[in-house]
Amino acid sequence: MTASSRIPGSVRASSVVTVSRDTAVTAVFKGDTRYAGRTVKSTACAHVKTASSLSKYYRTGTIGSTRYRYHHKTTDAVLTTTMTCYKCRKERLDLQAYPGGKWYTTDSEYFSLGTNGTSVVNLGHPGTSGIRARVRTSYIDPSSGDNVNTTTYGAWNYFYFSN
Repeated sequence: MTASSRIPGSVRASSVVTVSRDTAVTAVFKGDTRYAGRTVKSTACAHVKTASSLSKYYRTGTIGSTRYRYHHKTTDAVLTTTMTCYKCRKERLDLQAYPGGKWYTTDSEYFSLGTNGTSVVNLGHPGTSGIRARVRTSYIDPSSGDNVNTTTYGAWNYFYFSN
């Protein structure tokens, strides 16, 4: 976070603060002979770091302009997530399917993170080909087990089940 303030007169103050959790910041100007004192408060919201990847796919390819991981219709898709670790933290996994040209949520569920901030979830397989799906992991404040960070949505991972 970079804070920069224009203090009355011609003085300018700034500071850089790196935060890993939501942090309240207060700036105080005590005043002088020309200007009254003033206190300004702000909250710096920190997102969690999150990354996820699919495994057990046999190739990648594009459908339209979107990159997909191709899985056989009988091979389970497995999602591994790494997220900023915190005691009792859970990730929310959102799974969507694409029947008829529109994305529909099929499941949203919370999974506990290990002590190293990692979670491995078996997404299963449909048994039929031609299924397009996507999955993402998120930290939802405070539903993910704590209120240390602000809500953070991960990137979608797209996958396709074929023969």
